[in-house]
Amino acid sequence: MKRYLKAVVAACVVAFAILLPAAQAGAPRGVGLLTGHESHCVGGPFGSGMDVTLTLSAGSSFWVGDMHFLVQEATITFAGDPVPLVYSSGLKTGLAGVTVTCSGDFPASDTSPGYHVVSHDVLVR
Repeated sequence: MKRYLKAVVAACVVAFAILLPAAQAGAPRGVGLLTGHESHCVGGPFGSGMDVTLTLSAGSSFWVGDMHFLVQEATITFAGDPVPLVYSSGLKTGLAGVTVTCSGDFPASDTSPGYHVVSHDVLVR
């Protein structure tokens, strides 16, 4: 009986380990996610171009629906500043290998002067 119970528990643990990543891939989770960033993305699943809404998450990553992307490089031009800020997080390896380019204009607010950004990104999943 103990062997049977151990086998059932082991099978449940393995099933949970296999199914958990699939359940997590559905949508971004966490507090402090910034939503509503309207952008235009080209390449990969967006083909020759598609207007999308980004959900920004921790670090240099964002979500479009259930697709998670990491920013490899971004050029940010703030309103009233002719010198762009270039950010590079380096080459990412071991990911899906699908790259996209997204751009968007974000209006000024109480916490931001407003800016235009173009990013080169890689699909995580």
